[in-house]
This record gives sequence, structure tokens and C-alpha cells, in this order.
Amino acid sequence: MPTLPKYLDFDLAIQRSGEQLRVRVLNSPGGQADAPFVLPFSTDKLENLILHMGHTRTKTRSSNSKQMQAAKELGGGLFHALLNETVARCWETSLTIAAERRVGLRVRLRLNEAPELADLPWEYLYDDSPLNRFYHLSKETPLVRFLELADPPVALTVTPPLNILVIISSPKDDEYVPLDVSKEESLLREALSDLEQSGLVTITRLSKPTLSALQSELRDQEFHILHFIGHGQFDSERGRGFLIWEDDQHASVRVDGERFARLIKDHGSLRLVLLNACEGARPTLSDPFGGFAQRIIQQGIPAVIAMQFEITDQAAIAFAREFYAALADNYPVEAALAEARKAIYALPNETEWGTPVLYSRAPDGIIFNVQGAPQPLAVPTPRPGQEPADANAAPAGTRQGDRRTPLAPAPAVTDTSPQSPAMDEFNPVGRWNIQVQDMVGSRLFVEFNLNGTFQMMQQVGLYQVPVNGSWSYNPLTRQLSLQGVVNTFQPFVLLMTLGGALPDGYGAVGNDGIGYVLTPASSN
Repeated sequence: MPTLPKYLDFDLAIQRSGEQLRVRVLNSPGGQADAPFVLPFSTDKLENLILHMGHTRTKTRSSNSKQMQAAKELGGGLFHALLNETVARCWETSLTIAAERRVGLRVRLRLNEAPELADLPWEYLYDDSPLNRFYHLSKETPLVRFLELADPPVALTVTPPLNILVIISSPKDDEYVPLDVSKEESLLREALSDLEQSGLVTITRLSKPTLSALQSELRDQEFHILHFIGHGQFDSERGRGFLIWEDDQHASVRVDGERFARLIKDHGSLRLVLLNACEGARPTLSDPFGGFAQRIIQQGIPAVIAMQFEITDQAAIAFAREFYAALADNYPVEAALAEARKAIYALPNETEWGTPVLYSRAPDGIIFNVQGAPQPLAVPTPRPGQEPADANAAPAGTRQGDRRTPLAPAPAVTDTSPQSPAMDEFNPVGRWNIQVQDMVGSRLFVEFNLNGTFQMMQQVGLYQVPVNGSWSYNPLTRQLSLQGVVNTFQPFVLLMTLGGALPDGYGAVGNDGIGYVLTPASSN
């Protein structure tokens, strides 16, 4: 079986400090850092570079060497503006640590406090010296435009195939260029024919591109992915992005992200929306959730891929084929996108690979757990200065499907506190005190609920921090997994392997090498 990509995280944010902007490394293997951010281009210069790359908001051009030169100039300017001074040193240290551990380094870029910068094509970040490298053209260093929200999603366990609902909208208004609907469908089916024949995906085209037809289809069948092909539009005055749907008379209907998301949010199997529509990724200058893709994320969909420029048919076919194949192989969504970028680049096509943009709120990028495909392993984030673990050793925690439901269903209980210290009877449901064997003697006060959620208060010295999320326990591997958010926005992941019963509780070792003692709250 192939080895799946595994990542450490490099969490970057551009934030306001008075009248200035600053780049901050919130978390990384190389520690934290802070430096000023100055936009390297004027508006005119930026538009000229995008034009020379062959991209505009209304037209797509073929590739040539001038396009690559423009892409390098644009990406190099953004790279040096974003990764400068102490941030650059933190980045280099993090790359070294990731290489030693033989894992990738995932860049999670947060622009909530600087939404006016979300319209920049960060996907082209380019290191001109000494590596001559577009970082995000590699699955080793993918980019996620990360939108951190409460209640982070967990992987959905799927028995193949992945069901894709395709929506092709081409209203008959003079305002919009008509699409060859039959051609669009045949191109997508051709791109995915091998996956469909292998039983890895199914493709269902929505009979009519109307909202009522969508609602009916979602009620009748379970889908995992929505793939929209059509026109997009951005209304600068209203600060909203729209997709152009049809009504029953084939006239155009503008649908914004909030309206669309509210129609699909009740369908828990839907984990990804892919928008092959121009301006689907375009944000507002003042609202981090003003664009169509961003609004869908805000309403609860784990991941959205949208296009920041138009994309040619040839690039779209290569993209779909490689992206869905990697997703069916259990790749994290950002790794699958990086594979699709390389497929476009190999056409050859020098710059369209940067057209897709990934917005996600999935902390580890894993939105599906496809049964029968390789299973991803969690990777602990080392503390600065910590000796990297043996790269050949299996991490302590292994993802085991959808963590909304415990893997070992707990028996009915009448007391909310755990009772038995016997290892083979360990049942997490209830209240626990967890002593952390670190240098500051941290403690965790946790209540594990029967429905697979938990509430925690993390105490470090005099400080207490709330954590909420979901949990799972695998009795075969004795692994207890917690994933959630700290203070409603900061990701929290803890994987513990129970080592044995103690007189009044259980000992455990985390995937970070730290020891834990779990004691039922009633006996503490």
C-alpha cells in the first residue's frame, strides 16, 4: 500500500497591530515568530503580473515562458513579504524538522483580520533563492486558507464509492455565455471514467440546475461531494459572491453562499464543494466570510475548492482526474489538491495549477475515511528543540473513522463517573481528572459524553482554558483520541495510548512522548 502524506503544521496569520499589519507564526515545529507585513506590489503592478500570467477575471490564455516569469515575480514578492525576518528563520527550522521526520509541512494561512489580502494569489509563493521553488506545487508543502471555527469537522467514514453530485448551470440569459452542457458532462465523465469503473466514485448529474431540484436530489440520495460547473459573479457593492443557477424557465438566478449553504448544511454526508466557476474564490475587502466559498465554510461545510481565475477545459480535466483519485486514496484534501496541481503543470501548463484555492476548517485536512484505502496516521507536532522521533516508528494515534461516534460503543451507564480500573473494562464515558507529566504539572478536567463529544478545562498553573470537541476510543489498540478547539478557535489534538491499570486509574503515553495519569473524578 502507498504511504499517505503526513504533516506538521505551520500556522501563519496576518493580523492588525494598530495601523500596521504583522505576520505571526502562531504555531510551528520551529516555534513562534512575529514580523511586519508590507504589501510588495501596487494594485496596478499586481494586475499587470496577473495579466502576464495569462489570468484575468474574464479570460484565460495559453502558457508561455513570459507567464512563468510573471508567476515567479509575483510569487517571489509575496513569499518575501510573508516569510521575512524571524518568520523566515522559523520557516527554515520547521522545514528542517519536517524533513528529519520524513513528513510534510502544511501551511495554514489565516487572513480573518486582513480580508483585503485574501484576494492575492498566495498559491504562487515562490522561493527564488536558493531553491527556485513554488512551494505549493508540492504535496510536501501544501497551502490551506484556513478558516478556524468552533466545532471542527471529523472524518466521515465512507464505504466506496464516493458519490459526486454534478450541477451544470447554463441559463439562457444574454448576460451569460452559454455553456455546452453535454460537453461539460462528457469531459468530466471521461476524466473520472477509470475511477467510476473501479467502483471508487459515482457521478450523478442533477436533472435541472435549480435549487428545488437540488433539495429533492439530496433528500433522495446520499452524496459526499458537490461539483458545480457554471458562472460565478462577485457583487462589489453588496460585498457578496454568487453562483448563477437557473429557474424552471432556464432564466438566471443569483444564489449567494449563505443561501446555498443553508440548503445543503443538513446533509451530514456532504464534506466537500468544488466550484468550477469564475470568481467563486473571490472574497470581499472587509468581510472574511463575504465570498461564496468562505460563506459555505462558515455555514458548516468542511472544505471548499474554488477557482480564483478561469480555468481551461484541459486543465479542469487533469485537475478532476487526479484530485478525485487522490481523495479516494484517503489523501488529506490539501495533499489531493497538490497532486492535482502537478497534473495540470505536467500537461504542460505553466501557471494554471495555481488557479484552484482551498478553503478549509478541517484541522488535519482529512474529510473522508475511505474504507479499504490506506489509512492516514496522525503526526505529533514536536516542541522547539525536541529531538525528532524515529521516522520509521508508527505514531501512537491512528485515525479510526468518524469520531462523532465512539469506535467501541459504551454500554448504558447509570453513573456518569467511570468505575473500573481493569484495563479490559476501560470505558471513557464520564468525568476524569488527567494529570499531565510535564514540567508545569498541567491538569485536564474532562467529561466524555456517550455521544462522542467532550468538554474539558485545561489548567496550567493559575490559568484555565476551555476545550470542546469529539473523542473516540479503540479497545484493540487502547488508543484514546481527542480532537477539538481551545477557546472556540485554536485546534486541539491529543492522542494517548493506555499502558495499564493503576490502583485508582490508568497510565497513558501521548504521541508527544508525555505521560498522563487518568483518574475517575469520583475517586480523586
